[in-house]
Amino acid sequence: MANGNRINAQTRLGCPKQPYIFGREDQTVFFSRETFTGVRVNRSGRVVLEAMRKDDTPLLLADRLAQKYQVSAAKILNKLLSFLQAMVDAGYLWLADPPVPISKDFYDTSFRPIQMYLHLTHVCNLSCVYCYNKHYRQHVKAPELSLSELIKILEEGTELGIREVVFTGGEPLLRQEVFDLAAYGQKLGMRVCLTTNGTLITQRGADVVATAFDSIFVSLDSCRQPHHDRLRGVGSYQQVVEGVRQLCARKPDKVCLRPVITRHNIESLPEFPVWAAGELGCKLILPTLYLPNSFTELQELHLLPDMEKFRCALKSFEAASKKVGVTNVLDCLSFRSRGKCGAGSQIISVDATGQVFPCQALHFPELSCGNIRKNKLNEIGQALSMRRFAELSLNSIFKCRDCELGPVCGGGCRALAYALYRDIYAYNEFFCPILRKEAEDRLWAESEKSRRAPLSPTLTPR
Repeated sequence: MANGNRINAQTRLGCPKQPYIFGREDQTVFFSRETFTGVRVNRSGRVVLEAMRKDDTPLLLADRLAQKYQVSAAKILNKLLSFLQAMVDAGYLWLADPPVPISKDFYDTSFRPIQMYLHLTHVCNLSCVYCYNKHYRQHVKAPELSLSELIKILEEGTELGIREVVFTGGEPLLRQEVFDLAAYGQKLGMRVCLTTNGTLITQRGADVVATAFDSIFVSLDSCRQPHHDRLRGVGSYQQVVEGVRQLCARKPDKVCLRPVITRHNIESLPEFPVWAAGELGCKLILPTLYLPNSFTELQELHLLPDMEKFRCALKSFEAASKKVGVTNVLDCLSFRSRGKCGAGSQIISVDATGQVFPCQALHFPELSCGNIRKNKLNEIGQALSMRRFAELSLNSIFKCRDCELGPVCGGGCRALAYALYRDIYAYNEFFCPILRKEAEDRLWAESEKSRRAPLSPTLTPR
């Protein structure tokens, strides 16, 4: 019998029915979708975990391994107990009843937004080749929200429990009122953030921008001018670099650079951390892979980099970041998504004319949940389109629901799936291999943070 969570030779242990297993060099990660836990073990540890059966005890397992590898069961039992205890402590193995499978009822799908993207304008002074909402912005004809209407949205958001507002666009710094709105949002108790292409920072005043916001995300695609200007427009690089340099001289902890990685700038990614830290004084970077807005764009622009090159470049980027103390913001995000994002439940997005969407990447006319000029935010939160996203989970995607890696990638971003297939429930066949590799990388990194006792008794095969 087990004493609490402590095990002994007779303790019956539960193990994953079908773990996802992958190895690199002489180590292996085992991921259990039942407990949403990954552990990294050495070669002997892999032998032990692969040998486990349902309701095994350490004694039964030791006897079986002893016969197979011609070693003494008594000799390996104590070390085996220590290893299995570590697997229980890590959450990979369990005692008593098996974990309850993740179902649609596992999630809180009520409309309780905590983050709001507020698009202040559809106008932008750049024309980035891959802009995710360029076509939507170009076809909107309604007048933009007034200052009083934007203030009302902030007030309604506070009443709903929204704790963070992200001012975006278009280019939000094209509206001078952004500073009044930021001050009012902070007065209401919100965390206020800015996403900007960075070209207007010096024009607006770096002191003013640095002081007004809690976080400032600046689009800078490369430390090399030709790479950045090719993607965002000739002459934009110098403006952005000067603006970021001035921001970091004042509030470096507030500034995060956001390079979008394409085949045109991937080779400079490993250089980015050293350059950003040394030349700009910036220590926060959020590199993101270019995501196409349609299959037509994918074929015409040919921006998606080779995935193996991307993974190698990202690995070099991370190594360089550690050397100079740069933080990849992705590493700060919670790992436990359990196959669902917050679109429609924890996240909402309001466009510059008051249309409300489940997230900032889903600005498609047919997905509008209503307009703030006609309805209050809490009413819009109950709209059919909003509810569809709030209730969407891994179980909604037929080809993903039984995948061993499903809880890690969640079937991929639903906005990307909709952009490519015009179906929020679509299996993203094109990106699936990419998502699987990304999920493995996340599991590998997470197992590095949490592994406690990766070693097991040394077993000598016949």
